[in-house]
Order: sequence, then structure tokens, then C-alpha cells
Amino acid sequence: MMEQLKTIMPPPASPVAAGAPERWGQIEKELGIRLPRDYKQLIQTYGAGEFGGYLIIHSPFFGDGDGNLLHECHNTLEFYRDVRQRNPERMIYPPFPDPGGVLPLGRAIGGVLLFWVTEGDPDEWPVLLSDPGAYEEVHHRTVTELLTLAFTGALESRLLPDDIAEEPLAFVPYNDPVGSG
Repeated sequence: MMEQLKTIMPPPASPVAAGAPERWGQIEKELGIRLPRDYKQLIQTYGAGEFGGYLIIHSPFFGDGDGNLLHECHNTLEFYRDVRQRNPERMIYPPFPDPGGVLPLGRAIGGVLLFWVTEGDPDEWPVLLSDPGAYEEVHHRTVTELLTLAFTGALESRLLPDDIAEEPLAFVPYNDPVGSG
């Protein structure tokens, strides 16, 4: 799917905050969990930025604040816990690090959050789209598959707009914050 995604939305020549392969071990140690290989490849190919001007996938190598996977894990999980306490019937997954808990992955412009459901082998984690407190949907796809299907119009979702696959599609890299890479 990576090759198809690169065809429909070419990656930047010099990705911002793509990180070096040897840095993934430290990120995984800080999180306490192995991350999916497809996600690592996606970050190393695209870096930090917006897919189609609509979806943001967090990079652990992007600065220290918004958009950084480690920062977003803390803030987003705190928010998720609060909303889940008020709406347990709508938000069935516990927050990470609970077994099978959700781990923040990204977000869509407009408030939909993207999570991995950390069940089983990380390379097979489903992606959860969540409109906190309202509706959640699970896609048994890798993040690269989800992006490719979304931007080809083949993803069935109540949470993503139907026109997400309209042209022109582009990946827009973020500005390089001090200390990223």
C-alpha cells in the first residue's frame, strides 16, 4: 500500500522530522511498546505534516509539543480518559497502557482522533477513528492502508468526509521545529 499512497500523494524530497532508523528503539522504550513497522516506514517516508490537508499522523521526532507522538500520547490520553468516564457506553476501549488500550496515532482537521487499538501483534493493530463521546469506528487496517483507502475514496467511514479523496491531493510538510529530525 505504501507504493500506492506514494503514487496518489507523493512524499516530500526531504521529509521533516522523519527520524533515523536507529532512534526508534528509544521511542519504543519511552512508550513501553513496539510500534508497527508500517507506521515507522510512513514517518520515515513522509515525516511530519498533513495528508491531503486533512489527516495528521503524529511523528515522535517532531519537536516537543503538538504533533509529537510522545507529547500527544500524554495529552490525548488524558482527554480520552475524561471523555470516556462520561461516555463509557460509546467509548468501549480503555486508554493505553491498559491491555488492548488505545494509543494516539493522529487526528483529522475537525476533531476526529486516530488511535491504534493495541491488541496483539503491533503490525496488525486496527486503527480506531473516534469522535470523542459521540461515535467510534474500528478499521482493521494498517495506518498506511487506511490513508490509501481514504484518499482513493475506498474507505467506508461515517467519520471522514466523502470528499476527502478529491483532487488535488498533496502531503504538506510541517516547518522543521528546533530539535526535530
